[in-house]
Amino acid sequence: MGILSDPSVLLFAGLLIAGTVFLLTLVNTDAAIVLLIVAMLFSPEIGLASVPGRSVVIRFDDLLLLVIFFSWVAKLAINKQLGLLKPTPMNIPVSIYIGISLISSVLGMLRGNVTNPVASIFYLLKGCEYFLLYFMVVNVVQYPAQVKLYLRVLLLTAAAVGISSYFQMASHGMGYRISAPFEGKPEPNTLAGYLVFIVAQSIAQVLCNDSRNSRVRQFALSLFLLPPLIFTYSRGGYLSFISMYIVLIFLSTRHRFPLASLLLAGALLAPLVLPHTVFDRLHDTFGGGRESMMVGNVQLAHSPAARVRIYKYVFDKWSENPLFGLGITGIGFVDTQYGLLIGEVGILGLLAFLFMNGRLWMVTFNAYRTVEDGNLKGICLGFLAGQVGMLIHSFSGNVFLIVRIMEPFWFIAALITVLPHVQEVAKVLPPPKPRLPRPGMVHSV
Repeated sequence: MGILSDPSVLLFAGLLIAGTVFLLTLVNTDAAIVLLIVAMLFSPEIGLASVPGRSVVIRFDDLLLLVIFFSWVAKLAINKQLGLLKPTPMNIPVSIYIGISLISSVLGMLRGNVTNPVASIFYLLKGCEYFLLYFMVVNVVQYPAQVKLYLRVLLLTAAAVGISSYFQMASHGMGYRISAPFEGKPEPNTLAGYLVFIVAQSIAQVLCNDSRNSRVRQFALSLFLLPPLIFTYSRGGYLSFISMYIVLIFLSTRHRFPLASLLLAGALLAPLVLPHTVFDRLHDTFGGGRESMMVGNVQLAHSPAARVRIYKYVFDKWSENPLFGLGITGIGFVDTQYGLLIGEVGILGLLAFLFMNGRLWMVTFNAYRTVEDGNLKGICLGFLAGQVGMLIHSFSGNVFLIVRIMEPFWFIAALITVLPHVQEVAKVLPPPKPRLPRPGMVHSV
């Protein structure tokens, strides 16, 4: 432990890793992106500071993303043929959302609502990190083979997360709420959101992929990830999954009947195959107790009652500055995305958030209708369903701030944004097959 805690050793190791990743990006961008995909879920957290109810942490993939981004910019400067940054349909919505968040935070600092400007700036930059990932991937992807490679690695990473979940289940028993790997404080709701988003992708591949072997593998992955989702005991995750699945039923016109039949069969068999702990968790939603509360004629247990109280608190504070809110971190910890948006960035920020997600959904829907490759069409279908699931899940958590969900979310959003361009390029030029580096081989995207 002595040598591992030595700051000079840690600094040397960090610089060595950063330099290696920098060179790897210059030589083989695909390999660097693959490393980043794996790090999205398998990165440890490093606590820096805290504000009331919120910790300030960085993760290995935060640093990895910055190194890859700056080395990619250097690659652009060296190789002029790679071109400049591409415009996308998301440029304006993202810019509006970031601009309103910045204005809200500055106003919050001036009014005294934001008591820790450093933490506020940190969280603002943390949100911008997802968009940085989006724009970098948009400019890196050139061929359909890259999209398929990245999706394959993303799903393999999800399978590894599933294996980690099964180890937790075996170690702690059925009553334990499993969480994502390398989390400081266990957050089952985070893992539930991630699994819903990934299962949406794997089911969509079953529905759209042209390869029978691939459909079988994706169906097996979907079944493999369902028990970990169930044993997060996340009620928001359950509701998110049902919402996601219903979207798949409506959008997949050729498979509506089998999908609906599976949903009905699952609902009928659930009482017979699921352990009582799952139903105890659901029953707790409307249980009594010291911290329960009545909403009309319905009695809510502690957790849902706490969220109702949070919304009441948010609306009381939000009324002080309805347009721009109190600024990032100005309202403290609020464990629901929409409540946090209203409290921090006001009505304008909430509208900008909805506009950004609406534009992204339309971009994906247009790609879903126009792309011809079944594998690529499946990516679009999975994202459409997964995005709705995340928006529903946001009622019970800060889903659009969670790194382990938002990095895969914006990564796939970037892949979808470039699909029309990628398909046109593929018709004109024979695509090079992206590969990871091998000894003696140098490959550049």
